[in-house]
Amino acid sequence: MPSRPMLRPLQRLARRVHRLLCRWQADRRGVAAIEFALLDPLMAVMFIGAMEMSQAITVDRRVTQIAGSTADLIARADTTIAQSDVADVTRVGSYIMKPYSSTPIRIVLRKVTSSPASAT
Repeated sequence: MPSRPMLRPLQRLARRVHRLLCRWQADRRGVAAIEFALLDPLMAVMFIGAMEMSQAITVDRRVTQIAGSTADLIARADTTIAQSDVADVTRVGSYIMKPYSSTPIRIVLRKVTSSPASAT
């Protein structure tokens, strides 16, 4: 068992440490900074994701617009269409896609005919 004179300084140290811990526990000045530090990476990822998602939606809408415009321009032709006219119609897609890259876009045109005399 420690001697009596040694016990008092330890008790005073324990009380001081206890008061200091209580004071730190009651201090709320840094809570907002800590919460922000924990949430900031999540908010940054959400912001970047929202920006990328909006660009993806814009590109999807433009590709849909290219398909509709191409089909509409081809369907308006009354007679056969010259190859140069088809090239002009497909070139419209690159203008619709601006400012995004139009290199991966490929427009495929198919001719489908029907005859009232033949069901096949």
